[in-house]
Parts: sequence; C-alpha cells; structure tokens
Amino acid sequence: MQPLYLQGIEKILFFVTKIHLPASLPMKAKILIENHPPTKNKFLVAMPNFTKKEIIQEVSDRLSLTQKMSSKIFHLVLEIVTRELANANNVVVRDFGTFEAKIAKGRPGRNPKDPNTTIPIPTRAVVKFQVGKALKEKVGRTLPELESRVG
Repeated sequence: MQPLYLQGIEKILFFVTKIHLPASLPMKAKILIENHPPTKNKFLVAMPNFTKKEIIQEVSDRLSLTQKMSSKIFHLVLEIVTRELANANNVVVRDFGTFEAKIAKGRPGRNPKDPNTTIPIPTRAVVKFQVGKALKEKVGRTLPELESRVG
C-alpha cells in the first residue's frame, strides 16, 4: 500500500496505523487519514518537507528580495553545482558538506519479475553527498524530535 501524502498547513508523509493528527492539519486531510485503511507499518512517521518554494520564500523574506529574484538566485546556485558535478568536479560547501562525482562500478543485477535472470548493470557516474561536521552535529541534536515523531 502506498503512503498517503497530504498537503495542508504542514506537508506530511503519513504511514497510517497509529493515528496521531496534528491540530494544524485541515479537516479534509483528517477525514482522509481516518478513512485510510490501516497498513502493516507499526509507526506513524510525520516528516515535514521543506520545499524549493519555501526556500525561495525564506530567502526572499530574509534578504528583502522579490520572489522572482530569489528564485533566479536559487536556480543559479543549482545550475552551478550541477555544471561542476557534470564536469567531474567536487563541490565543497564548508560546514555543510561535499557533493562528489564518483564512479559506481558495474555489477550483476536481478530482474524482480524473474529473479533467475541476471541483468548487467553498467558502470556509471553518480553523485554522492558527504555531510560536513557542523551539519552532522546540528542534525544529531534533533534525535529526540525525530524519535518523538516515530511514535
């Protein structure tokens, strides 16, 4: 069964068995969740997503820029990071992390529809992210919050 994705004041991904609904969730979303058939998942995982649109809005608010200008800046940064990774360069953002272009070696794979069939997975270029020390420490302090969301 697919997780139920709802959009409201909070954007939350729910795996529903144990119902715990935030007060800020709209009534329509609450009805959808309560009527959703239970799954085998033992936990309700409520993880808010911070979207591109929200990042652009925050940059706009903090720097007193228009959303159009904030959007251009955001997309320019992504374009630069993408270009450098496509040119096999690493992108290092101190205290945040490092985006690395690496080689994923080819390997034999299995066809899920026919597990007896071996399918060669070719060598390919992939992007890996190595978390920086400051980000790792900051996220590490959120453990109690994350554990409280799991039930």
